[in-house]
Amino acid sequence: MNKKELSNGARLTLFDASRKITGDRWLVKLRCEVAVSLSEDFSKRYPDDTESVASFLHETKNILSHCTIMERHFIAEDEKENVLGELVSNIYMTKMGYFESPVFPQKLFDKLFKEFITRKQDTSSLLRDSTEEIQDDDGPADFSFCFKD
Repeated sequence: MNKKELSNGARLTLFDASRKITGDRWLVKLRCEVAVSLSEDFSKRYPDDTESVASFLHETKNILSHCTIMERHFIAEDEKENVLGELVSNIYMTKMGYFESPVFPQKLFDKLFKEFITRKQDTSSLLRDSTEEIQDDDGPADFSFCFKD
């Protein structure tokens, strides 16, 4: 596990999630998590929907998380550490500019908040649809014609 505090206040954590597949072959897996602690500024991003923002902040416990997984399959045991090192280098070369960007926390907040709103709307839509189905139900169908005395 490797941790690093980023210049924008986010925290990068790298986890080795590799596991042996069979014999001397491995699934080399690197899990990269970026966590952002939310400040008061984030609660003001959507002034027209303060109730949803408050609900979102409560659900996330004021911490946003982004996870990236990189993996390589069927790697020989003696190559495992080199491949893992390459995956770590790849994260630093390709993703660090994005993760350290000053706008990353805001963009992550906006993305996750929109997903939260969509999920909330989908849930209320499902509840509304199921209620309508129950109200439209006329009870059990009449199958008396199937039975003869």
